[in-house]
Amino acid sequence: MKKLLSVFMLVATAFAGFTRGESSEVALNLKPRQSASKTKRQTCPDASQIIEQNIHCNLQGKVAPHLPVADSFSVNASILVWQAKQENLHYGLQWEVPLASGGFPDITGKYEIKPLNLDFEWAPGLQLGIGYVFGPQDNWDISLNWTYFYNKGKGHKVKPPTTDRLYTTWFPGQLGGWAADSFGAPTQTASAQWNLVYNTLDLSIGRDYFISKKIALHPFAGLRGAFIYQDYKVKYENTQFANFLIGNGEFIGLPSNFANTKMSAENDFMAIGFRTGANFFWHFTNHVGLYSKFSGAIVYGHFDVDQDFVTAQQALTPAQGVLAFPGRKKLDEDLNRLRANFETSMGLVFETDFGCANHLFVTLGYDFSIWLNQLQLSDLIDSTSPIQPIANGQFTQVSSTIQDRRYGDLMLQGFSASVQLNF
Repeated sequence: MKKLLSVFMLVATAFAGFTRGESSEVALNLKPRQSASKTKRQTCPDASQIIEQNIHCNLQGKVAPHLPVADSFSVNASILVWQAKQENLHYGLQWEVPLASGGFPDITGKYEIKPLNLDFEWAPGLQLGIGYVFGPQDNWDISLNWTYFYNKGKGHKVKPPTTDRLYTTWFPGQLGGWAADSFGAPTQTASAQWNLVYNTLDLSIGRDYFISKKIALHPFAGLRGAFIYQDYKVKYENTQFANFLIGNGEFIGLPSNFANTKMSAENDFMAIGFRTGANFFWHFTNHVGLYSKFSGAIVYGHFDVDQDFVTAQQALTPAQGVLAFPGRKKLDEDLNRLRANFETSMGLVFETDFGCANHLFVTLGYDFSIWLNQLQLSDLIDSTSPIQPIANGQFTQVSSTIQDRRYGDLMLQGFSASVQLNF
């Protein structure tokens, strides 16, 4: 009876062990238990793999690097299809004048003034870069990247055979202009050509690491060099000179005189400064994700601004009074200025490992970049006194030219496709 009771107790103990999820070996104590120290060594990972001490001697969680390849070189190349736009480069004004009764222009009524803006083209560009990831130094990286882009814009307008009028914008009354209109002169044809050569060179240090299971962050900081060269040419054909003048106290009608005028300008900027930003990677899968980039730069640089205004010289006879149009005027300025630049882009990223220690990135995205107040060219505005009589029935007029600077931002946007290899 005692033996039967012992067997019953043994079976009951085993059954209780199974209901708690324990193995039969543990419940029946058929195998000896491992020591506590040995079990701990098997279940607890090394603390140095998940905990690190920061620079202030505080413990914190250890973040994994985004790139699985440490102590590696990187090379990257990007093909750009961008468009650049420079603000405030309108090369003429078109007045849409309505007709009055009898078919004559109604210059006293309401009319619309439209600026003539350039058509900016899309063009290819290039980015090249090299870098290195320092594995033992907490996976910090250093990179050098160069961006090159050439773009142009143009415009052409002929005065329509209606009551509409076409006016110059870069020439005042005293330079191929109309003395009655200080803002410009009537012209038959206006055309303009703009060219941009854009270069930036960036030296950066940063670190690429995961901040969550699927999101990686790459903050960086460094230096930016910028070399931005702009050329601008405007030409007006059959520009009308002054067609009236006061002589001997009376208005004297003069034949309309026409000539060609033009302006050539260079707006070159060279600078160096600081740049900082961050890149974000959001992984949908192990190979596909979304990237977003943002950076800002403050640079100090030198503007070399040259403008050359050319028109035909003309002088009226002494009996009509003396009024001469200077044939040429040049502006040459050297300006030192701080300028800001902001860039952002977003798109898709594809990545994969191949070989033992190689990683490949492919990105397709859209980019935006803006340079504040890049345009430094100037209009010339007349400040002309009324015609005053002098001896022997002659008349004179004192005139001066005021320089009015045009400010404008340089904007770039477009598509980019890049490939980066870490090896």
